[in-house]
Amino acid sequence: MDVTPTLTKEVTKRYQQLICILHGAIELDRIDILTEVSCLSQHLAVPRDGHLNVIYKISKYLQTSLRRHRAELYSTLSILTQL
Repeated sequence: MDVTPTLTKEVTKRYQQLICILHGAIELDRIDILTEVSCLSQHLAVPRDGHLNVIYKISKYLQTSLRRHRAELYSTLSILTQL
């Protein structure tokens, strides 16, 4: 149970927007974050600071995995172009 302070109305609106963006990412085949986003969606009415921090961690995870995927793709392409 999260006991961090509740978010202000402005930050709550941003939280809701971020959840919507993450749902879009799931629709685009990022099912690896499905469970976490579903759990965070339960707190749309009264999100807390801890919930927002989890969204930031998911965002960081997505950025890191995208960079890793790009590096693997460029490596594969460079090998293929050398053949």
